[in-house]
Parts: sequence; structure tokens; C-alpha cells
Amino acid sequence: MFSEYHEAVRYLQSLVQLPKKHEYMKDRVDPSVYLKRMDYFLGLLGHPEIGPKYVHITGTSGKGTVSTIIHDMLKRSGYTVGLVTSPFVTTTIEKTKVNDLFISPEDFVRIVNDIKPHIDDAYLNGPYDRPSYFEILLAISYIYFKEQKCDWVVLEVGCGGRYDYTNTIKHSEISLITNIDNDHLHLIGPTLADVAYEKVGIVKEGSVLFTTEENEEYLDIFKKECKAKKAEFNKVEAVTDKHITNHNLVRAAGERLGISDSVTKEAIDSFRMQGRNEVVSENPEIILDGAHNEAKMNAFVSKLDKVKKYNIVFGAGKTKNVERMLDILIPYVNKFYFTRSMVAPSEVHSPREMFTYTESKGVPSKIFLDPFQAIESAKEGGLPIVVTGSFFLVGEIRSLWYSEEYILTNRKAF
Repeated sequence: MFSEYHEAVRYLQSLVQLPKKHEYMKDRVDPSVYLKRMDYFLGLLGHPEIGPKYVHITGTSGKGTVSTIIHDMLKRSGYTVGLVTSPFVTTTIEKTKVNDLFISPEDFVRIVNDIKPHIDDAYLNGPYDRPSYFEILLAISYIYFKEQKCDWVVLEVGCGGRYDYTNTIKHSEISLITNIDNDHLHLIGPTLADVAYEKVGIVKEGSVLFTTEENEEYLDIFKKECKAKKAEFNKVEAVTDKHITNHNLVRAAGERLGISDSVTKEAIDSFRMQGRNEVVSENPEIILDGAHNEAKMNAFVSKLDKVKKYNIVFGAGKTKNVERMLDILIPYVNKFYFTRSMVAPSEVHSPREMFTYTESKGVPSKIFLDPFQAIESAKEGGLPIVVTGSFFLVGEIRSLWYSEEYILTNRKAF
């Protein structure tokens, strides 16, 4: 039924087979080339990003939640609103949304076919090599948003900020930084101060920045950037509960955007996002959460029942600080079921190494190289189950309840 869609996705994914001079997720020799390449490619397409107003969001954790709520706030206020999130959970169209619906598979296929000649042109004649998979997906979103006549676009950064492919927009009404913590240090570090500098790079001339970060060193970096760009700096209150902190940030943004308090409250109260503390089964209780770093994992476990013990299905990417995440989970675990994503685009962390680590701490653990066998085994005994550590793993397991065909047919996550 969706053969053309799958063919279009395979085409985009297959581009990684071509040799490439500069890869954002692998080398940082001259990071400015990533912005130049994206801008050049958008130029070939007629700069479809020009037109809507932007809310630009970055941070180590919480940016997906904040992006989704602000998108809903603007939609409830009567605007036509585009949303770009990263990563998708189950299928590619989830990255591009207008109001309540993902881009249709048919529109996705049509736009991919329309821009293939421009991808070929960039590859053959472009000064910066071919656009990356992620750059092309963002360009598809921009084209779709322009066709849908979006008033606003809520844009979640992929990685970092200053040299991220989303940062070729010329202006944003407001920029948001949730927090600075340990993630992607191998790409945008090596220090957290370096991370802060990268993330505040999304601030535009004359724009407005809101942040819930508390570290004074990082705040000084933010203030310096804002002063250089004549942008307004705003510190929003952070509390122990990361979810309430995210809500504080959303409220501050909503007030600046002219959104009523009642609409903001409705959007917060109705927030639901696939793969974020998502309960997909009641008997046994099964919770999916794509937490893949220390900050996200701390936020996730704050919502777990402190009395219960969980069977935890866990897999992670190779570059993640797995031991820190496992230490956070150990107080809640009955048994670990270590596995790996079968669709992750890069190398995964060794299940055997994770098994060895938790066994050394006296925590019962098992290994399944097939994630679906892991979830089936975790059901034994009827204890509640958590699947976490990787969005790719969560997306695979989620397909047991919401298949890719369901999402493509309904253009919704639920």
C-alpha cells in the first residue's frame, strides 16, 4: 500500500553510501561548512524556509516536549503551525507535522521526487558536496510548510545549535534553551561550556532568548551572545521537577507570543507524545520512553512509581554514557533485559558490556539480540515493564501497538 513511500525513504537513506567530505555527526574540522551547504541547497530549492515566523528550540533534554506543547498552543490559538522534531520514533513522516497531521506519504513521495534533480545538482556541482539525509528531510519540511501556508514553524534543533542544519533560518521570534547537560560531547564538546556556546548559537539578531538553565557559567555565555546580537535575555525559573520546569519555559514563551493563559494550560494538560513516558499497555503495564542521556533518564524516572520494581528492556547507542543511565535505573529495576535496536543508523552499545556491568553490581540481567524476544521475555511474571535507552529501540517496540502502516494511514501517532 505504501510501496512508493518506502522507496522514497530507501532512496534518502541510501545516500549515506556515497562518499562525503563533511559529516556533521562525525567530523567538526570546519563546522561552518554545514550551514553553507544547507543554505546552498535551500537556494537551489528557491529558499522555501522564507515566509513563516519561527520558534527555535534547543537544549540537552526537554526540547521535544517544549516544541510539541508550543506547537499545540499556537494551533489552539488559530494559527496554521508546522512542527519539526528530531528524531522520529517509528517512521519518517513523524518529523514533519502541520497542526494535527503528519505530512502525508503521498506528499512526501511527491516532494522527494521533485527535489531529486536538485540533490543531483548539489552532488555534481555544489561547492560543499551533497546535502545530508537530515538536511534533505528538513528541506522537505520547509517545502511542505510553504505549501500549507504555515503562519508559524516550531523548529527543534537536531544536534547542538550554532552549526545545526536548522540554523540557516534568518530570524526567529523567540529562541529557547532548555538546559545544558552531558550529551553529544564527542561532537560539540569536549566541555559543557563548549556545549553551551554551541546551543546559544541559535539566537538571532534582535531576537529573544528564554532559558531554564541555572549554571552561572553557561548563563554568562548566553548573555554574552545575546549582547553581541542585541537580543533580549530571559531567565525562567527552574525547579527540581524537570517537567514543571519545562512548563515554566512554555508559559514564558506563550506569554511573549501573546497566547492566553487558558490556551497554554489546555496545551500543557493535554500533552501527549509518542515515546515519552508513554503507557502502551495496562496489563501488564508497559511504559516506553526514549531517554538516551543522563538528564533525560533522570527526568523519566521521576515519573516512575517509587514502590514498584520494573523489568527494564534497555538498549543504547555506542556513544552514550550507558553506565550513568543504568545507575539511575538500578533502584527501580527487578531485572534488566539488554538488547539493541535493529534499525539504528549507527553502531549500538554492546549488550554484553551492559550485562557485565549490571551483573557486577548484583542486578539480575539477561541478553536478547532480538528486541522483540526481549519484550516477550520481560512479560514473564506480570511485573510492569519499561523500554528505554534509545528512541530507535522504543520505535521498534512501539510498532507492536502502533504499526508503521497505522501511522502512515492515519497520519497520527495515536
